Amino acid sequence: IIKVDEAKAVEVMKKNGLQVHEVSDEVAQEWLNLSRDGSAAFSKELISQEIYDKIIAIVDEYRKK
Repeated sequence: IIKVDEAKAVEVMKKNGLQVHEVSDEVAQEWLNLSRDGSAAFSKELISQEIYDKIIAIVDEYRKK
C-alpha cells in the first residue's frame, strides 16, 4: 500500500512540474550504503550499537514491502 501511495504521489508531483531522474539499482544501493555509513558514525554518539542495529533491521524490513 505504501509504495502504491508513493507512486501516486510522485505522479501528481510530475503533473505539477517535478522532474524525476531515475537511477539504476546499483546507484541506489551505493547511496544507501553511503547514508548508512554516515548515520552509523553519527549515531555512535547518540545511541547504542544494539539500538542502531534494531533500527536498521526495521527499516530493511519496511523497504522489502
